[in-house]
Parts: sequence; structure tokens; C-alpha cells
Amino acid sequence: MKRVVYHRDHGHCVRCGSTRALQYDHIQPICLGGRNDVSNLRLTCRSCNQRFAIEKLGNETMEAHLITIDLVTDMSSVFWFPSADKYSPTVLPLLTRMRAEESLDFAFERIVSIFIN
Repeated sequence: MKRVVYHRDHGHCVRCGSTRALQYDHIQPICLGGRNDVSNLRLTCRSCNQRFAIEKLGNETMEAHLITIDLVTDMSSVFWFPSADKYSPTVLPLLTRMRAEESLDFAFERIVSIFIN
């Protein structure tokens, strides 16, 4: 599913065109009834993903529920959890297995693309 979105969006953030720190963003957030399918996903850079989230969920909600996990020096993945109340560097083990695998797969794809290109 991620490869389809990546190719559909031409490997660029749909908002600003950046090719760095890319993330898969739910157009309609899961917490607001959005689905986890290709039609509800878009490729965004980290900054635009956070802007979209603030537009949909509000700044207070995002400040209370935004957890950033640095996977590589130049890259991070952002996860939103309804029960999260602070930043935690040990949150990766708490992620669902699917979410953790998706984030690690994406990190691996980005690392490989950096070295190949």
C-alpha cells in the first residue's frame, strides 16, 4: 500500500514538494473515522504532516498527543496516540506491531534510497 502511495505522489510531499523526511499521512485522521487505505493516504514531509494534523485536530490536541521517534539522525516518524500525554523515547515497543513494522519499513526504504541515488 505504501509503495502505491509513494509512486502516486511521485515521491514528493503533496503540499510543498519536498523529498526529505517524508511520511504517510491520513487525509481523514483515523481518530475521526478515516480508513487506512490508499484513498485516505498521502505523502507529506514531516512539517506539512504536522500542519495538516493541526488543521484537522487543533493545536492543543496535537501538542498533547504528538510523539516523535527519531529513527535516523536526519529522519523521524510521527505517531499520534489518543492516550499519549508526553514525549517518550521508549514508545516504539508500545506501538502496535503493524504500526512499528510500517514505520521501520519506511525508514529502511528511505535509507536505501539515499544510498542508491
